[in-house]
Amino acid sequence: MRLRQSYSGYLLGRGGKTLRELQRDIEKGRTPTKAMEDGALVDQLLYGGTTYTEVGTCTKRSGPDKGKPFDPEDWTSADAQEQRAAARERGQVCCLKSEVDAALAQKQSLIDALQDDGIDLVNGVNRLQGDLLDTWNEKAGAYLPLAPGVYTQPRVHWTSEDGVQCAGTLDILEVFAAGHWRIIDTKLSMRADEEWLSKQAADMGWDVQCGAYKEACERGLNLDPALFRGYAIAVCEKRSKLWMSAVHWLEDIFIHCGDEQWRRCKLAWADAVKNDEWPGVTGGKLSPPGYYVSRVFDTADSAAADDLSGIGLDVSDLDTEAQ
Repeated sequence: MRLRQSYSGYLLGRGGKTLRELQRDIEKGRTPTKAMEDGALVDQLLYGGTTYTEVGTCTKRSGPDKGKPFDPEDWTSADAQEQRAAARERGQVCCLKSEVDAALAQKQSLIDALQDDGIDLVNGVNRLQGDLLDTWNEKAGAYLPLAPGVYTQPRVHWTSEDGVQCAGTLDILEVFAAGHWRIIDTKLSMRADEEWLSKQAADMGWDVQCGAYKEACERGLNLDPALFRGYAIAVCEKRSKLWMSAVHWLEDIFIHCGDEQWRRCKLAWADAVKNDEWPGVTGGKLSPPGYYVSRVFDTADSAAADDLSGIGLDVSDLDTEAQ
């Protein structure tokens, strides 16, 4: 799975889905939704993904131009909407040509912004989209040093100190020749100023994501914790027409908060899996309303739905607890 900030919120009991629902989401994977599409498209273009598709030619369904082909400029066309729905069913992000063009411009602006901050995605990139990044060498029986460079979308598997099996996909991992390393995460946000994003990072659990990805690098890739050089949020502001707006680095205190919250996430998850007790799921038994029983069985007494003798059942014969 790719760890998203909302997952940490669910694990820490901030509301939303239950852990059982979250587990099902992780098992079946993420299905693109309209809310994801703005951010997902630039991810695809930036990191070399192939799970997006453009809307094809549509045809007029009514009016004097009925049957005439055209290239849609928005989503008002029924043909375009049907193509988008079909793409979502296939697990793809469907986009208009104008959206692809805007995302390509955003991609260039992101590259420019990161290069200004010393991160060269053009000349130093190692594309590992969809590949497992693992430096363990079976023959040597040891970890091999990770080659210097900028890694985009490396997927990492690791086991935490608590014994929790984890998997995650970082956006950008930069490794320097001297062994120093840092992580950059890309986000789409309403605003890009520091005050807004500080609150956004706390509310959405971006610091928790930092804690998880740090652990992924340390335990999954054997990078030295002492050589960690920071966690950045590269933000694209929505109102700026999807252009890159800023690159912010988390302060040390925010990183420490993320480490602690990530530790609590793992404990909550491990406890839920061990005991099969999931926050938000009360369990118990469902009893049918009296009117429903009498509708199914004419002999039932709707005033005494617990009395099963009227429908030919003996309560003593039912071991509902065992079931």
